[in-house]
Amino acid sequence: MRHDATPPRPTLSTRSAGPSPHPARVMTVVLALLLGALPAALLLGVPSASASASSSSSSTESAWVRPAHLVPGLGTMDIRLSPFSDEGGDTAEEDKPLLETTVGYGDVGAYAAMPAGSYAVSVRPAGTPVSQPALLSLTVDLAAGQAYTVAGLGTKAQPRLERLVDDLTPPGDGSASIRLLPASAAAPILDVRAEGGPVLAEGAGTGEPTRYATAPSGSWTLSASGNGLSGSTDLVLDSGSVYTLLVLDSDDGGLLVRPVVDSVGTATTPVGGAATGFGGLAGDGSPSVAATVAVTAGLVVTAALAVLVIRARRSQAPVRTGGHGRRAAR
Repeated sequence: MRHDATPPRPTLSTRSAGPSPHPARVMTVVLALLLGALPAALLLGVPSASASASSSSSSTESAWVRPAHLVPGLGTMDIRLSPFSDEGGDTAEEDKPLLETTVGYGDVGAYAAMPAGSYAVSVRPAGTPVSQPALLSLTVDLAAGQAYTVAGLGTKAQPRLERLVDDLTPPGDGSASIRLLPASAAAPILDVRAEGGPVLAEGAGTGEPTRYATAPSGSWTLSASGNGLSGSTDLVLDSGSVYTLLVLDSDDGGLLVRPVVDSVGTATTPVGGAATGFGGLAGDGSPSVAATVAVTAGLVVTAALAVLVIRARRSQAPVRTGGHGRRAAR
């Protein structure tokens, strides 16, 4: 018997309302995504040569500067380091300082990176607007790659602002470098020694920084004495590190010995400088190369499994047949 009606076309029995994607197309899309994401992922894990060069260049083209208030009897002060608005260096833009901090007697700030050049430094009692005359002022030249301390020194009757050149060259293995910054009104002349070790300074005057001296690394008790007064501190001198030792007037009428760490080990930048901002990085938080490769490999494996699952589903899906009990042609 002739049948004029066309038999129904077979349909796949699936759980999805839409057609399943073809495995080849899935693989193509997945590979395209992975190939596009891989370079970006690797860039996250591995700093580029240009970025590393830029960071290195920044540390050599910048100067490092920190403020210090070492005038006994002088109250809390605002210290500003400002650029000049003119080429000759006559007009300081104090309303746009590159460094601004409020410090009390005995405070030494962290190093900050600055473009090399000339700057105006001003000191005013805390809270005094820049429209008022500065108590102390100084023009400083900062050279690239050099570290400086801009310090208020002297006495309350005769304070002064001075640019100190800091030598942060690491000493040899097993040694530390240390200098003295006397800032006591009660003991204008000081001797400082490491108990059982070397004499670090003799006859040092208030407001007169000494040269750097070398001391064996290790645990020491550093003692200062002068005018019948004394004070001491325990300090671990790390090998290859540089320190500044302050001697201040204590609240009880004696002497306060306060060490300041300038640089640690064989660091090429001052301690606390690149790591605390001003263009520097202590750790940028980027994933490691190993972590990046592991994540990328995981993506590849996941994509391959997805393709295999799709193929398995297509091969196992039931197929409806035509009326003669055989698979109908597509």
